[in-house]
Amino acid sequence: MAKSRPQITRKLLEMRTGVGKTLRSAVCVKGLENLLLLADQSCQSLTFDHPFHQFFGKNFTTDLVLPTNKLDCRYLFGEAYVFYSCSGLCHNTQCPLKRPVLHNTCSNLRNTFYSLNLQLGSVTTVQTSRERFHNDWFVCNNTKCIQFEKVCDLVDDCLDRSDEEECVNNFQCADKSGFLALSQKCDGTIDCKDLSDECNESCRRKAVKSNYILGIAFVMGGAGFALATGSLIKGFKKINKVEKSGQLINLTMVLMISFGDLLTSIYLLTLTIIHRIHGSGFCEYQIEWISGVPCTIIGVLNSTGSSISSIVMALVSCFRLHGTVKALRYRRSSNVTLMLKIKLGELLGGVTLLSLAMATLPLVDAFDDWFVNGLVFDKGIKLFLGVMEKSQLLSIFREYHGSHEITKSGNTVSWNTFQEMISEMFSQDYDPVRGKKLSFYGNDPVCMFKAFVLPDDPQVVYVWFYLIVYFLCFVCVAVCHMAIAILSKRSQVQRSTTSNSLNRKVSLICLTDFCCWMPFLICCALHTAEIMDMSPWYQIFSLNILPLNSVLNPVLYSDILTTVRIYFQNYQIFRFATKAAPEVTPETALETALEAAPEATPEACS
Repeated sequence: MAKSRPQITRKLLEMRTGVGKTLRSAVCVKGLENLLLLADQSCQSLTFDHPFHQFFGKNFTTDLVLPTNKLDCRYLFGEAYVFYSCSGLCHNTQCPLKRPVLHNTCSNLRNTFYSLNLQLGSVTTVQTSRERFHNDWFVCNNTKCIQFEKVCDLVDDCLDRSDEEECVNNFQCADKSGFLALSQKCDGTIDCKDLSDECNESCRRKAVKSNYILGIAFVMGGAGFALATGSLIKGFKKINKVEKSGQLINLTMVLMISFGDLLTSIYLLTLTIIHRIHGSGFCEYQIEWISGVPCTIIGVLNSTGSSISSIVMALVSCFRLHGTVKALRYRRSSNVTLMLKIKLGELLGGVTLLSLAMATLPLVDAFDDWFVNGLVFDKGIKLFLGVMEKSQLLSIFREYHGSHEITKSGNTVSWNTFQEMISEMFSQDYDPVRGKKLSFYGNDPVCMFKAFVLPDDPQVVYVWFYLIVYFLCFVCVAVCHMAIAILSKRSQVQRSTTSNSLNRKVSLICLTDFCCWMPFLICCALHTAEIMDMSPWYQIFSLNILPLNSVLNPVLYSDILTTVRIYFQNYQIFRFATKAAPEVTPETALETALEAAPEATPEACS
């Protein structure tokens, strides 16, 4: 009985008898012994004869077969709610039948008779049905009467809300526009026109689930932006002074990684600032944000930056392996030439364009049916609330068009066809009604690449193409560095201090990126294979783990660590020298000076 939808629990099971009807609870019906064991409750039979329903001439009774123990009736509706609560079997509800049926009530009924209410000693209104007299009605505040099955059923049947307002099985929208089942509150789907079923204190719905995640992301974004910008400036100053081709290649690659980190830092800063500005009111702003251009832009920036960093790391590893092999053959690094600069420019320009193309492919109109996650309409169009997916639009079209051939096509209908059908639903008094596309990056308020997909998601092929590219890049990094380590141990090649330092920095950069991305790729595989639901980790990966290398990389490839190490070394030397030196006072200084002075003699005086 404890279902969330009113059409399932609106009525008890009914069986007609000679003097009335018998209503049975689902846990007491013969043949459902397993359900009875699950409920762990015995059942009782009783005659429902509410005090307001005892009248002279009554020949109609209602027998109930109900559990003996009290139940949670917040998920019962209609007739079931009335009988359970008025029989005293609900531990969290009260009987909604509070007003008796009097002779001047039930203004909406016809063919009624008058009788004497034996309990109250007043004249009551009764009606005949199948030669039986009854007055089992709910009396609205406006003297209208409705049947029990229409009480507490989430529908304002009284037209004054009196049949729903005192029920504990519903949630009323803040604008008084309707009633919802409790299970529809805070379920992630907008049902109230004013969003009050999702944006309220009890839901505590936030775009980013934890303030700690948001705070860490802001610190990382600010630090990454400052460090990456500083590294780019410093690197561009050095690049014209490099004379050896190997050093130029390494420095150029480091600059490209720095550029990718800068894009990721811009993404983090923008996202955290927007969320901080709207604060607790972000829930109302969320639909506008995820369907807006700014969310798409920062999503593209983040994806482009991540792709640049991953591809360039693979190139760096290949160049380092090539340099190691050359060193083993006693080939010195050649000088920088104009042709080398041109080739490097073409290579890195191609990497940037490729990364940008991969990030913007889901935004091409021709691929809408694969990458659009839904449509968002103007708030004035109350028929379409929140993000409308294809399944939701199809259910509306079935009600509007009936057995239209398009409603039988299911999710194969294109988004353009949906847009045309929606425009046809409205008269010419409206401007052309078109929904705003919820892009590939609008699947979550963090506006990140949609990496956690299921096998039936139309975007799964593209997502895994993207992730496999990342995986191959990191396999390349791992293989190259393993080969470099093996070759270095077998050789006695002497390298300059500058070259060794730069190689160590590049190795650390690749290692940190590998450690950030490989766990993410593993989680994506587990989610797609439906082995584990990794959705709760999505925001942590997006805002804290993956961007971590954007902060670490500038620290690793700059001179910050060397500067800090030298500072602490000098500080330790200074402290040691200070402790070793005796304390100097005016008296000790005078004594020291007298001891150092030559002894005075007459000859010396003369």
